[in-house]
Amino acid sequence: MNAVFVGLGGVPYKKRACDVRLHSFAKMLLLTGWNVSILNRFPTDPSIRSNAEFVNDVKIIELFNDGYKANKLIKVLLSFASMPLEIYTLIKLNRKQKINILHLYSGHYLDFVFYFLVSRIVRAKLVYQYVEIRSVHDEKKSVYGKVNGWLCDKYGYLLFDGVISISKYIEEMLLKRNLKMKIFKVPPVSEFSFFSDIEPLSTEKPYILYCGNVGYSEVIDMIIDAYKNSSLPEKNIELVLVLSLGNANKWRGIKNVVIKENLSYASLIALFKGSKALLVPLRNTVRDIARFPNKICEYTACGGIVITTNVGEISSFFTDGVNALIADSYSEKAFTAQFERLVDSDEQSILKMKENSLMLGKQVFEFSVYKDKLDEFLRKI
Repeated sequence: MNAVFVGLGGVPYKKRACDVRLHSFAKMLLLTGWNVSILNRFPTDPSIRSNAEFVNDVKIIELFNDGYKANKLIKVLLSFASMPLEIYTLIKLNRKQKINILHLYSGHYLDFVFYFLVSRIVRAKLVYQYVEIRSVHDEKKSVYGKVNGWLCDKYGYLLFDGVISISKYIEEMLLKRNLKMKIFKVPPVSEFSFFSDIEPLSTEKPYILYCGNVGYSEVIDMIIDAYKNSSLPEKNIELVLVLSLGNANKWRGIKNVVIKENLSYASLIALFKGSKALLVPLRNTVRDIARFPNKICEYTACGGIVITTNVGEISSFFTDGVNALIADSYSEKAFTAQFERLVDSDEQSILKMKENSLMLGKQVFEFSVYKDKLDEFLRKI
């Protein structure tokens, strides 16, 4: 059986959440005897590719070996050029070995249509990785963003032969529209053996940590306020914010708050491992109920104490006080209370919670747990 991963560029080099997830799925298929390729449709910096820390087993196909430093006009032209070139490449691959599955990860409805047509040309089945509800994103989005999100969630499923869902919410939404929809639910996953070889970061001061992109500014502000109102600053415990995809200057210069950016993946994991607690505040919104942040599997792989909210998938996996600290609501007050619980817990309780977190991770977030069921799901499609 042969699967090709399509829809993005820079996979799995850019160490985004999607890269960790897609690389894990590619390795699942490799373990069950599939031939697997990742086709990157957009240019990637060669230095990123050469310095990749966890790419040594999946065939990567780059449509463009140059152009990553091009101006916006050239990049737009390259994006249009990628379409016929990608069709040609996939037809060529299909002639060498029949493509059974096109595995799509994209947030654009036009991509859904494009890859649906390509799948029919090469006579492959199109399987979509459904990880979020796009129609409920930020209301400040452009007209294109709003229309695109609506099309993705309202009509996208009509183009898929199967869906890999990250949450029960997405699964139920799809089944309401098509009871016969072929769906396989898989939570955030990663390769735990990669984490075991990395030593925790040793720092002068203890710290708690939040990792996310700058677009979640409301969440970051809440975390900072909760931190300031807790006893953590008095106890000389810092708040580390690992931020990406934007300008983090708004939060620089705040006492005891440390901003980290552009870390290597191994450095990021070392930072996770050295933290007293790892923060994942989820809001009671459709967007957060439907998604399931991939960093949660990385946090458990590090044996970290996750501080989160009882929203979405959390209660299906975590138990308050056993393998996580779970706030009843998304609020500054509720998170301050969890910070105080962390401070008040004795060392033995902390160690036990970390052990339970790692144990849970190995049971439900380690990628190989799902390899046989994924193989069975795709073969049925």
